[in-house]
Amino acid sequence: MDAVLLVGGCTAAVLALWWQLESKLEGRRAARETLSTREFAEVYDGATELWAAAGQGGGGPSKGVRVVIFTDFQCPFCALLHKDLTRLHESDSLRGVAVSIRHAPASRRHPLAWRIALGAECASLNGRAKAYADSAFGWQLDIADHLDSLAGIGGRGDGVRWRSCLESERTRMRLQSDTLLARKYGVRGTPTMFVNGQRVTGAVPSDSLLRLLSTL
Repeated sequence: MDAVLLVGGCTAAVLALWWQLESKLEGRRAARETLSTREFAEVYDGATELWAAAGQGGGGPSKGVRVVIFTDFQCPFCALLHKDLTRLHESDSLRGVAVSIRHAPASRRHPLAWRIALGAECASLNGRAKAYADSAFGWQLDIADHLDSLAGIGGRGDGVRWRSCLESERTRMRLQSDTLLARKYGVRGTPTMFVNGQRVTGAVPSDSLLRLLSTL
């Protein structure tokens, strides 16, 4: 009996070690720097669009650049990136660049991030994704005091419909889909961008970001 228990214990230990090694290898595979065309299509298709690509012109990035950001509305670096991208967009420096988001809320550190992300999806259904994101990031430091205001922006004043959307299974499943994609492709922190499939992590300075986008 003792021999059986010993063998069983060794087998369990070996299996546990194998699982740890396999998980590390899978993470390394998932976190590679560039996604394939098929993989990037999975990330891009169905993401929440902040703005579409405008007509090409001037010396900005070439037409057809697509950016998907895995973000968290309570992440300070996500707010910085959003501010820089918005400033470049409004200065007409991002002609030809489409920007979308997916959600990767770190709920343990940011207790309101999941709820705000649900609101972003509901705002998107009302054509208010960009306005909602601007406000959520702008009010980040005291976001708990502005949840009603966010509801007004995202829900166009229809409180009943807004609450129904926040509580719906469809909205919850949409966020879960984003978090599963984040795990699948090795997103370990926010913000993580995929620019035409190329991984870019962190809040990249706006001048470096513009140079990167202009090379694609």
